[in-house]
Amino acid sequence: FFMNPWSFFFIGYVFSQPQPNIFQGGKHEHEKLFFKEENTNMKNYFSRRKTRKKQSWYRTLCILLIIILVASIGAMLVQTNFGKVRTMNISIVTDHQQQLNATLYIPQNASAENKVPLVITSSGWEDAGESWSYVATELSRRGIAVANMEPYSHGTSGMFYQKGEMALYTNMYSDGMGMVALTDYLTSGILDFIDTDKVGVTGLSMGGICTWTTVQHYGHMYNAAIEQAQSPDSDGGESITEDELLAAQSLLKVTAALPCGSPPTANNGYDPSALHVNVGCLMGSIEECGDLVSTKTSRIVGDAIEGIEFINSSLSDGEKVDYVEEGTYYGNREDNTLRIIYQPLSIHGAIPIVPEAVRDIISFFTYCFEVNTPVSPTSLIYPAKLLFNAIALLALLAALLPLMDLVLAMPVFQKLRAEKEPPKVPALTDKKESKKFWIGVIAGGCVSVVTAFITMPLYLKIFPDASCGTPTAWFNIAPMNLIVTWTFLNTIWVAFWFWLNFKRDKKTGLRSDEMIGLKIGKVELFKTFCVGLAIFVIVYGIVTFCKWSFNTDFRMWMSALKPFKPEKLPALLNYWPFFFLFYVQYSLLINGAFRVEGMSETKNLVICGLSNSLGCMILLIIQYSTLLITGQTPRVFGWNWSDLLVLAINFWMLFLAPFFVRKAFKKTGNIWLGAIVVSLIFAAMGVMKASMTTSLLP
Repeated sequence: FFMNPWSFFFIGYVFSQPQPNIFQGGKHEHEKLFFKEENTNMKNYFSRRKTRKKQSWYRTLCILLIIILVASIGAMLVQTNFGKVRTMNISIVTDHQQQLNATLYIPQNASAENKVPLVITSSGWEDAGESWSYVATELSRRGIAVANMEPYSHGTSGMFYQKGEMALYTNMYSDGMGMVALTDYLTSGILDFIDTDKVGVTGLSMGGICTWTTVQHYGHMYNAAIEQAQSPDSDGGESITEDELLAAQSLLKVTAALPCGSPPTANNGYDPSALHVNVGCLMGSIEECGDLVSTKTSRIVGDAIEGIEFINSSLSDGEKVDYVEEGTYYGNREDNTLRIIYQPLSIHGAIPIVPEAVRDIISFFTYCFEVNTPVSPTSLIYPAKLLFNAIALLALLAALLPLMDLVLAMPVFQKLRAEKEPPKVPALTDKKESKKFWIGVIAGGCVSVVTAFITMPLYLKIFPDASCGTPTAWFNIAPMNLIVTWTFLNTIWVAFWFWLNFKRDKKTGLRSDEMIGLKIGKVELFKTFCVGLAIFVIVYGIVTFCKWSFNTDFRMWMSALKPFKPEKLPALLNYWPFFFLFYVQYSLLINGAFRVEGMSETKNLVICGLSNSLGCMILLIIQYSTLLITGQTPRVFGWNWSDLLVLAINFWMLFLAPFFVRKAFKKTGNIWLGAIVVSLIFAAMGVMKASMTTSLLP
């Protein structure tokens, strides 16, 4: 019962109802003795329960849980094509005792008598397997089985085994972060419903490199077999016999490959001599990684050298071209010389969810595998799943507020609830005070741009190993290291600005200690941490339950709440304190400085949200306006485009954070609960799906 996260809601609901009046002394002496010490507290507790109907938090929680349930079921129905596709999670042990996890999407008609094609997918560096669930939904409803792989060091998969400098990239270019091992397993004949003559691989960004690595891994094996067949001591001497050719071809376990967001260049591991199957390449037309190609933009069609060389790599001299048309098939599908380039309108990280890109992926694999399906590439149902996942995530985040009420309603924590909201800063009737308020709001955002300028060199100095993929025991998630560095610099600024003004205002009587909600006793602080931890456990209990029950996650683009993996708990402890310190100071700012009389709550919170996200917004505007105007991506203050993509993914969370921090402040009268809960959730969202270079746990 207690392992079921919905039980927390049931317990809270029971506590919220009027109870029998048995604690007012009792009829028997043993009742009086048992409740003697707690009599007063319990009477107060249950007298409050009698007026609970006047409060709506439990109704709100009930509604939000229903929304989560309905949205999760909706996402499950869409991704299973309303029962016509089966999803199941698999876990295999690969070389060096590595654990590799994936989700299989199996069409209803798949069987030993009716084998179906298979496509193996891989997420990018800063995401996990579920990011390709939308593509898997569309391919599986067209009769193609899909294995959504969680690469090594991502999500719930284990760490890669390589050690030493740039070990992450070593694995990427050698093992495909597990894609080679998963391909070997799925094509071994252990799954009798898979047509092993029709196996494809695809992935985005890092997953695109893994796609090149995997298809070329088997290509190199083919080359070695052909070279051996041509040796004088082979069965046919220097001539290749039919049996030798068939043996070499049997090594080509992948028959179609479509790297996404990874152009055919040497630094992506591209080797045309190892490509003996049908291959395409998909690059968004406004991708940020244009610096990888000769055009310095994401354009690889037309007269782009990379595109021309890629297409000509499989063509005879008489067929070679000097100009590449986007979306045009070159070569021949039947003799495995097919080449094609897609350039949908998309930025890098959005490829798996942009309709045009998804249609291109569908078209490529259905054409290569000669899949006869009545479902056209333009018939897409995955946007409904995208919507359901987003609704579930937003509802779960919104549930943080009534969950605070649920836990605070328990007798052991009820004294943490404030009887009334702390007094606000006096209304901005004075022009000087009004000017200071708006300077603080705008400066908070603008200073974060200045700190971004300092962040990159400081990050490279503090985290030289993790920044280049070298395993480290602590702070082993490169994107999180960058965000933590930036967050810490902003924490220093927020603390400086707040305390400088507060001390001055306190002297003049404008503000007081009671307004900012900083002071709290040791016992109360401990209990507040327990409340925050309880809320965190309930939230992730719901996440785990929905994953177990419906095999779906809580996601908005690349922002996601995923189930816990033990190896990532130490990483969470690494990064959480920095987020906590920031939100403690930020809570002081928005509750002890920006919460003013005479301003509506909604307007005030919107202003706080814009202030918190303004710096991120400015950096993104600089990057993407330059990209749209020039086609080239600038290195804003030394930040790589992928680093700013992390900010783009989390921009909306920065805007919403003040709403949670303020509501928690009004419930408890202090800054601590909001800072604890928000920092735990946001840190976990970054850690649980990101790429780790090593683990402290065995």
